[in-house]
Amino acid sequence: MITELNNQNNFNKYRYLLVDNLVSLNSINPLSHDSLVNQFGEEKLFGEHKLTQVLRTDLDYDPSIYPTLIKLAEPNEFLDSPILDEIGKQAEIECFWSKRYICAYIVSPLKPSILAKQVDSYR
Repeated sequence: MITELNNQNNFNKYRYLLVDNLVSLNSINPLSHDSLVNQFGEEKLFGEHKLTQVLRTDLDYDPSIYPTLIKLAEPNEFLDSPILDEIGKQAEIECFWSKRYICAYIVSPLKPSILAKQVDSYR
């Protein structure tokens, strides 16, 4: 997967992972919402965050279960992250689940905040 995400066509775009927080993982799992917030949820004074909530008007009662867009790499940034191994392991575990936490890898020229709005409009 890392080869595909870093290939010539994708290297100059953002690379993301979309997860569904309606499925909860154990908080010690490195991909759980709590772990991701601890690892990537730093408050930045400017720019885009690593984690972006995808707003869902049908779930407006509880923002903690909104899907999360995780920015894995920015344009022209080589993606070489240990999190990819964890994503692969989790996806294998979920292959027989009726609802999955790991939803999709997304490659896009769009910044996280814009892509999150686009993802919400497609559901």
